[in-house]
Amino acid sequence: MVTTIIFVRHAQAKHGEDDRIRPLTEDGLKSREVVVETLKDIHIDQFLSSPYRRSMDTIQTAADYFGMPIETDERFRERQVGTWDEGWLEKRWADFSCAEEGGECLASVQKRNIEALHEVLAKYAGRTVVIGTHGTALSTILNYYDSSFGLEDFLKIVRWSSDTCVAERDCSADPPYFEFFTPVLPTRIVFKKTGFRAKSKNLSDFISLQSKISETGYGTYDLT
Repeated sequence: MVTTIIFVRHAQAKHGEDDRIRPLTEDGLKSREVVVETLKDIHIDQFLSSPYRRSMDTIQTAADYFGMPIETDERFRERQVGTWDEGWLEKRWADFSCAEEGGECLASVQKRNIEALHEVLAKYAGRTVVIGTHGTALSTILNYYDSSFGLEDFLKIVRWSSDTCVAERDCSADPPYFEFFTPVLPTRIVFKKTGFRAKSKNLSDFISLQSKISETGYGTYDLT
């Protein structure tokens, strides 16, 4: 008896202050058809998802195609992002027990995702289940089953457009930032205005730079 779990990492999402409700971009919405094409000839028994909007929206069209609802599990949510500080991405992957201030360590992300997955495997034994997920959440699951899965593998998942990507971005970090790839050293732009409505102003500047990058035909990838 074979149980099949199909993980679908969310498509490209828009930026926003509330990470739970960020919707998909136009390109992200188009990607939903790719999910349908991939799944349409497979017998699917259940659709599950992180409760975050971008994950649910990514598999919604496929769930509609099969005439099935999407059940959510809070444990499949993405990592809680804290205060940004240089080098923390590498530190988190080197030591799953550490995290930036206000952030969630990878050990915690892995523990709750694996708990939820084990319950799914028991409940849907012998069936096929689709799970809408996130880059970090999925990567910790893969690391659980293969400890050699590390930072570079995680980056391969989140670099959704590696042929034209020039930077990574994290609008959920505090403050939000871009890190551009250069031949010598990475160049990081951090949006950290202070004062009245600083968070909204930083996000506005972040979105403005993202738009300018897109106009050049290049892309960036989102760590969440």
